[in-house]
Amino acid sequence: MLAADEAPLPTANLACLQAADIKILEQAPVRIELTQSHKVTVHFAGNVRTTFDTIYPMLGSLPQSRLATDMGARCDEWGELIVDEHQQTSVPGMYAAGDLVRALNQMSVGMAHAAVAATAIHNRLEHNRR
Repeated sequence: MLAADEAPLPTANLACLQAADIKILEQAPVRIELTQSHKVTVHFAGNVRTTFDTIYPMLGSLPQSRLATDMGARCDEWGELIVDEHQQTSVPGMYAAGDLVRALNQMSVGMAHAAVAATAIHNRLEHNRR
């Protein structure tokens, strides 16, 4: 696991990662490059580097769902909104996508959520019903 910055990991998170035998590189990267052999080399301060077959970014893991929950939308124990198959929350007409909902928090998944929600909203509009 690569740190995004120099902030220390919370103790509970650190313990879970160590229990899963995940190597933790707590120093923030200085530069990341794709090598000619299609490997990823991560450079750290002090001319230290590590090479990986691939890296998988994780961004935006804390959902900011308070506005939606204040309006009555249901969420799970992590604060992620619960939606139906059309991305509609428990509040009729309120849709949510991406890191705000319970799912794999990746851009491609969020884009798919948005496409599903947009289609549902389009179909819900009165002038689109025939």
